[in-house]
Parts: sequence; structure tokens; C-alpha cells
Amino acid sequence: MKKFLITLSVLFFCGILTAQSDLDAFRFSQTQWEGSARFMGAGGAFGAVGAEYSALAINPGTIGLYKRHEVTLTPLVLDVQKSNTQYNETNMQAAKTSYMISNAGIVLKANTREESKWNGVQFAFGFNRILDLNKRFAIDGFGNGSTITDNFIRNSSGLPSGLSEDNLGAWWTYLTDYDTASNSYSSPFTGKNVKQKELTTMKGGIDEMNFSLGANYDDKFYMGLTVGVPFIHYEEIRTYSELDENKEVDALAGLDIRDNLSVSGTGINLKLGFIYQPVDFFRVGIALHTPTYYGGITDKFQRTITSDYDIGDGAKYECPENFFKYKLYTPLRAIGSIAFMLQSRAFISVDYEYTDYSLSQLYSKDYSFATENEEIQAKYGSAHSVRIGGEVFVTKSFLLRAGYNFISNPYKDKNINNAPMHQGSIGFGVRTSGFFFDMAYVLRFAKENYWMYDPTLVNASQNSYRTSKIVATIGYKF
Repeated sequence: MKKFLITLSVLFFCGILTAQSDLDAFRFSQTQWEGSARFMGAGGAFGAVGAEYSALAINPGTIGLYKRHEVTLTPLVLDVQKSNTQYNETNMQAAKTSYMISNAGIVLKANTREESKWNGVQFAFGFNRILDLNKRFAIDGFGNGSTITDNFIRNSSGLPSGLSEDNLGAWWTYLTDYDTASNSYSSPFTGKNVKQKELTTMKGGIDEMNFSLGANYDDKFYMGLTVGVPFIHYEEIRTYSELDENKEVDALAGLDIRDNLSVSGTGINLKLGFIYQPVDFFRVGIALHTPTYYGGITDKFQRTITSDYDIGDGAKYECPENFFKYKLYTPLRAIGSIAFMLQSRAFISVDYEYTDYSLSQLYSKDYSFATENEEIQAKYGSAHSVRIGGEVFVTKSFLLRAGYNFISNPYKDKNINNAPMHQGSIGFGVRTSGFFFDMAYVLRFAKENYWMYDPTLVNASQNSYRTSKIVATIGYKF
């Protein structure tokens, strides 16, 4: 009867839950520059090379090297991601395959007067994928005395009618019990060696519309400005369960939790870039990206908790979908580049990018985010990214490419997470006087520590990811 009397309070608490954290700010502040097959095949190291549409997202000055109009489209990106997770001496594998379009754009060049040292003005419009969030991992192992119900107990105090949403859900489904005499909560799973399982699937990413304008002065100085409009589209489905496989618990056989998260938002930023070519074979580039301002990110979140019993039916608690809007400022970026051009037949280039993720900030008119912003400053620091790439004409119309990327660990405390990213790529291209076709293969390695709930209550799983991408681009110069 007492659980029936507080049903109305469920609706109230479901409406005020905010699930945003420092992880949200970090996730949507990252970039993993993607785009055309040429760009990805040569490691994305085009900050001083130029005449490549996807490079406009990194250094807008690269637009100044265009001599002709161009239309480009990357209709095929096949992404195959495999993960390996170790948790308490148990390994689990998972896989995910996804398909996307990572790039489309058009570049137009306007000629200037013949006697002028200004050798052209260029305009471009299109989009690139700047962050791929497709991922899946699975966890399966015994908790060695750890249980998520201890997390519910830790965060539960006072009468059940005053509990927050998920803690109330644990009580509603009999995963925790309230003792009126001691004014405390307990769970039959506490101290028991239950089997724990989790499957988390993430999909989506950030695609950025680019509006670029540039110019070429005397074939030595190239400049450009890009207005970037990134779009967040992200979904995450998490299923978590605990099972009493060893039959240590009376009556309660297990629990299941399903979380559904959907995030969408639109931002804006400015990028300014320059390239200087003092001699024919050498170029140097520099670019600065302002912070991206996301003025309206919307989270949609829903949680369902279910308990199972040895005898009889279990209980189920489902909260109405929760909506929350907030704002995000991502950190600024600084990029330096050099390129060696080998008689118009090949190039070797290097890009260096600096970002300080502690500068990310969350805002909302309904919530202060003071604690979360303090956690951002305490947990995250500077990240250094290096991109190395090259391209060579094997014949008059056939090219080969290769590249390598490294992104350093962005966490201040490597005991929390030590998560650098490595990426290698190869590719080829076919060129005629107008038409071009490119393909690339990209192999990415990354890892992370992951906690299923409060890190003081559960051991981390060690997740490693191996991602393969096949990319194809078609285009035409005129």
C-alpha cells in the first residue's frame, strides 16, 4: 500500500532528473577529423597542402590553393568496430557495423584581374564528419561482492517518497528495502557474488556544415575563413543485468536496467587559417578555431528497472521520458602544419593540433552545473594530436597515399584513464583531367577504462577498440 501512495511522486522526480556530466562535455568537445577518402588515406595531414575540401574544416587557408571549381562526394564509409573488454578476469567481445556519408562539398573559384597579384577568390559550401561516435562493448563477469544495488543504497536516505528517480525505482521494484526503525536502506544482493552483464551500443556523431571563403595572393600567401555549424546526433542504449547464478540470494533472482539516451544539438564556430609558401617545395600553415558554442543541446532520457524472482512475477518501474536542455562551450584549437611538395608529384606533410579540454563548460538556465564544471577542470587537460601523411603519383593518373594519426591521453590523472588513440591509413586515387575517384582504408586503435556505476563500488573494465573503415569518394573538377 505504501508504494501505491507515492506513485504520483514518481512523475515529479522523473521531470527533474539531469543526467549531464563532465563526460558529456568531453564527448562532444572531441574531434576525429574525417571526410573524403583522399583526406583520410593521407592521415588528414592537409593543413599546409591545400586544394582538398575536407581540409577546410582544419585550415580554411587551404581553399586558396584551388585553381578550378570542384564537386566532391563521399557516399561510402563502411565502419566495422570490434571491442574487447576485460572485467574481473573475464573477457568479452562485441562488434558493430555502420554505414555513413562523411563528406560532400562544392568549391567555386572566381578569377581576378590579370594585372593583380590576387590570383583568385574561392568560396566553398558542404559538410564533413568531424566525430564518429559509433561504438559497442559488452561486459560479462562476477562482481566479487559488488552490486549496483549498493549504489542505490548509498544514494538513498530519508523516506522513500523523497528519493530521486532511479533510487525510487530500485525501491519500487524491491531491489532495496526501507527499514523505518533505523531509517536506512538495504538490499538482498549486498555482499553476494552476483553475475554482472552490460551491453552498451552507441551510434551517431557530429557532422559539420562549412561555409568557407578564401583568397590567393601572388601564389605565396593563402588565407581563408570558415564558419562551421556542427550538428550533434547521438544515441546510446545501455542494458545492465545482475543474476544470482550461485543461488546465494533468497527469492530475488536478478535485475535488469535499460537506459535510452538521445542527444541532439546545433552549434557554431569560426576558423581562420593561413598558408605561406616561401619557396616552391615548402609550405607552412597555421589555423585557429574559436570555441564551438552549442546554444541548445537536448537530452532525451528514459530508464526502466525490472526485478525477477524465483517464484512469482517480478516488478517493473518505467519512468516517463525526461527532456533536458543545456548549453556547451568547447575549447579552442590551435593547429600548425608544414608540407614538403616534391615537384608536383608527391608531398609529405605534418599537422600538430593543441586542445585543452579543461576549458569546456556546461551551462543551463535551470541548473548551475557548478559541480560538473569543477570536475571538467579537475579531470581533463591538454591533448596533443599529430597527423602525418603523404601522397605520390605512381603514374600520370594513379596515386598512392599513407598516413598516421596520434592523439595523446586527455586525462590529467592516468590512473583514472590512459586513453591515447592511434590510427593508420592507406589509400589510392585515380585522376583524369576532370573526374577523380579515391579509396582509403583506415585502422584505428583506442582504449578506455569504464565503470558500470560508482567507481568506489565497482572495478573498472578495460575496454579496447579496433575500428576499420573503408572510404570511397568521387568528384569532378571543372
